[in-house]
Amino acid sequence: MDLSKEEKIRTFIAIDLPEEIKAQIRGVVEELKEIGARVVWTRLENLHLTLKFLGNTSVGQLDKIKSLLEEVGQESGPITLSFKGLGGFPNEKKPRIVWMGVDHGSEELKQLFYLAEQSLISLDFKQEKNPFLPHLTLGRIKLPQTNKQLEKKLSEDKEREFGSVAVSDFKLLESTLTSEGPVYKVLHQISLN
Repeated sequence: MDLSKEEKIRTFIAIDLPEEIKAQIRGVVEELKEIGARVVWTRLENLHLTLKFLGNTSVGQLDKIKSLLEEVGQESGPITLSFKGLGGFPNEKKPRIVWMGVDHGSEELKQLFYLAEQSLISLDFKQEKNPFLPHLTLGRIKLPQTNKQLEKKLSEDKEREFGSVAVSDFKLLESTLTSEGPVYKVLHQISLN
């Protein structure tokens, strides 16, 4: 038996962001940092829009996953995304995740998510229980607690616009957890045709 086929890696599907959007987001994160909430902020180089987390994935399945995602790319066109609003999951009072929303392009992202998810069912990847809500994770809070300043800022910035970007591809990435946070490696890039 070939043991390399049994090797597992953590994978996910995401849209990478160009540096100009990351620079704008840096400014927003700096504003949020001034509040002093106990948030572990996403490193700017790791900022991405997750379409689907696949989890532990057999290395032996990677070629099939890439092939299926290529088919999804053929069925999908380029997307223009605009970012709008800040929020928290599960809510703004005691958020575990601080996020930036997607306004224009969110329906196209939902369709891309749906196509990717449906294509991977044949490889026994589970469907998500919750509906897909396009967002950028800006930070995570390990011990959620009420922070009136953070709650106020998230509420004030619900309608704030943060710029837009044209997206022409998405990626299959590997995530390796380290003591300094996750390290991402691109396994495959898929064009949106």
